[in-house]
Amino acid sequence: MGWRLNCRARWVMQQDAQGCGVACLAMLSGAPYADVRRLFIERGLDKPRGRSKPFASNFRELMGVAASLGLSGSMRRWAGWGAVQGLGIVKVPSGAPPNWHWMVVERTRVHGLVAQDPAIDWPAFENPPLDVMYRRPESIKPYGNWVSFS
Repeated sequence: MGWRLNCRARWVMQQDAQGCGVACLAMLSGAPYADVRRLFIERGLDKPRGRSKPFASNFRELMGVAASLGLSGSMRRWAGWGAVQGLGIVKVPSGAPPNWHWMVVERTRVHGLVAQDPAIDWPAFENPPLDVMYRRPESIKPYGNWVSFS
């Protein structure tokens, strides 16, 4: 998969049912999934919390773990794919509670916008490589807020 060499984020598959936040932070930080998962456990995010399932995370929790990894992020209102200039995590609809899913997005020199889903290795490209099964970013429907990382 030569296209991955053009991305700063390295795809990581989530290993827990609600581990999309764990995997996204592993992609952005370069830390192993197990190390990021351990940070979630240290914060008590491995247990059910109200309506939240183990390893599910909201923006505050996600950004707290990101800071522990040395990642500096700011929450922004979603304003479309054109607003993505570096790396980020977007919230997309999901059929299963908590009814959203985290995905990593980044703007690359070669492929333009790239979105990587930790649940399935089926990336989205603005300018796709010719040898990869892909989807268009427009097929992914982020909503609400997202986190932009410097």
